[in-house]
Amino acid sequence: MLRPDICAAVTRLYRLSVIQRINIFDTSQRFISNPASPVVMCRKVRQFISPIMEILCIYSIISILLTLSLAAASGAAAPQNILVLNSYHQGYKWTDDETRGIVEGLAPIKDDIKLYIEYMGTKWTDDPQYFALLRDALKHKFRGIPFSVILVTDNDAFDFMRLYRDELFGRVPVVFCGVNWFRDEYLLGQTLFTGVNEDADIAATVDVMLKLHPQTKTIFAVMDSTTTGKIVRERILELVPRYQNKVSFRLLEGKDMDEILKTVADAPDDSLVLLTVFQKDKSGVFFEFSESTALLSRASRVPVYGLWDFNLGYGIVGGMLTSGFAQGQSAADLALRIVRGEPADALPVLKDSPNRYMFDYQQLARYGLSERGLPRGSIIVNQPPSFYAVNRSLVWSVIGGMLFLSSAIVVLLVNIHQRRKAQAELQKAHDELDLRVQERTADLLRANEMLHVENVERKRAENEIKDLNAELSEFNQEIATLVSERTMNLMALAVADKVRNPAAVIGAACHRISKKGRIAGELPADLRESLSLITDSSEKLEQIVSDFQSLLRDRQAVFGYVDLNRIVEHVMHLIRREAESNGVGLDVHCSEQALMMNAQQNLLTIALLHIIKNAVEATPRGGRVRVSTSRQGDNIMLVVHDTGPGIAKKDIPNIFQAFYSTKEHSFGMGLPLAKQVIEEHMGEIAVESETGAGTVFRITLPSRWKEKYHGIVTDRQANP
Repeated sequence: MLRPDICAAVTRLYRLSVIQRINIFDTSQRFISNPASPVVMCRKVRQFISPIMEILCIYSIISILLTLSLAAASGAAAPQNILVLNSYHQGYKWTDDETRGIVEGLAPIKDDIKLYIEYMGTKWTDDPQYFALLRDALKHKFRGIPFSVILVTDNDAFDFMRLYRDELFGRVPVVFCGVNWFRDEYLLGQTLFTGVNEDADIAATVDVMLKLHPQTKTIFAVMDSTTTGKIVRERILELVPRYQNKVSFRLLEGKDMDEILKTVADAPDDSLVLLTVFQKDKSGVFFEFSESTALLSRASRVPVYGLWDFNLGYGIVGGMLTSGFAQGQSAADLALRIVRGEPADALPVLKDSPNRYMFDYQQLARYGLSERGLPRGSIIVNQPPSFYAVNRSLVWSVIGGMLFLSSAIVVLLVNIHQRRKAQAELQKAHDELDLRVQERTADLLRANEMLHVENVERKRAENEIKDLNAELSEFNQEIATLVSERTMNLMALAVADKVRNPAAVIGAACHRISKKGRIAGELPADLRESLSLITDSSEKLEQIVSDFQSLLRDRQAVFGYVDLNRIVEHVMHLIRREAESNGVGLDVHCSEQALMMNAQQNLLTIALLHIIKNAVEATPRGGRVRVSTSRQGDNIMLVVHDTGPGIAKKDIPNIFQAFYSTKEHSFGMGLPLAKQVIEEHMGEIAVESETGAGTVFRITLPSRWKEKYHGIVTDRQANP
């Protein structure tokens, strides 16, 4: 949208152009109205030019409007520049903490600003010549870059900006932080300055030192000759009268590090060390805060306290410590208010420095100091975590494990009870079925013996009965195998349907033979009696299949913790003799490590037996079958590779369908059964085959899977 002031300017321009056109045309009209004037001849010219002038006027207005709108949009999209000038160098923890606080404080407007961060490095050099060079460098570096606000950290950058702000950047608002013991007179004659006071509370630290060590007579105050060190020295001297009857101060300044270390090493038992600021010794050797703190702590015979949090964790006991991060964050809040439109002179300097009592647990333990003697609200670092904090996941894991085991025990008890009941009923049904099968087989044998002595016509009926009897025997055997080994409802239903149909066919065939014999009058009484017996047996078989089907619906598989390598070895042992008799070689390559998984061992053994046996039967004499196992991530891989003639592409989609087979005298139940067992183990089976190039079965089984029992989902994992 267009700004209101732009729209108003365009409107005024349009009105002015219209008024001017009216005045011009009024003057022309007076000349034209005079018949004697030569201008009469130009009437038609005026009428032609008038519309053209209106169009040009409108075009000019639109052009001006678009130009002003684009200029306004361009100006609004330009980011605001913000400069951060640090007194010290990058890598100095105090400066890094201040910078981090500034960056996090400006995060709400990070997409609308461009941040420039500079380091003066005054811990290394701070002479006037260096400041003059730095002034020239910054002036050249940032020429032509307008800043919306400048943030400075610590005293050197603050003093530098008071001297050169107007010369380098003009009257740009300045926000400072880390300025030690700020005084209002620092800003006399300055405008657009605000910031945060850094007030190291020496008195609070001395008080807590004396509280924890009431026998103290002397405090060795360690400091350097930097700008901050000089200010700290003045503050300590101001405190001397306050503690003259309690403790004396000995200032360790203007000395080499070796001298200071020797002094604190010989310090008497009734003394303490107060580390203020020490970055550079008398010889000009620079020390990082961690170095100086660690050296003093190791050399001192007595506890060492401090004033800034960047010394904490490197050897000081603690104290009322000043935080660089809090300083930077407070300064960023002020800068944020300035960027959003508040005038800098209207923002007062924050006089209260954000200091906190902080202590190192390791140093407290080193000197035998109790946490109960610390001020209320003290922060303790390096404190060993509680047992719960360290072992939180273990505690909850144990609790969860106990709850899980309790639930599992209940489920297992219920399952065991139901399984025993089902096994008893199944055994009873198996015994009855076996007895009935034996009786039926004996009856069929007697009927066959009688049919052999009949004539040719009866011979045909006898052969038909024999064929049907053989088919019935095979299906009876298949039912017995499934009753003892199979637990899957889908396969049981399929087998039941396939058995029921042949039984019905046998019964129907017997009815037809009997009817035909009665019509012809050629069937003897004993043959009619056998046919009646076969018909009754077929009906009983159908009823048995129905009972068997209902029994299997509620049966559940029992899974255990097994090694797939052992199952493969057992299957290879079972199939080896058949392979040798067929002239087929077997190669077994099992994984060296145990491949543990949750499985129903009998079902998985049967499934693998079908797959490997199928490979042996498909391999011609002289060929080989290779079986290998391996682990791939959380899965277990079983590969069966034969050198047989392969499977035609059109047959591959059908090989896992029940009762589909390309071999003679096969019911096609092996591979469907194997596929169903593998899928119930949450696995997959894939086939790769080409005619004349052999076949590869790849079986993938998970070592971790979920199984649902009675509506409860149990997470199964192969753990001993």
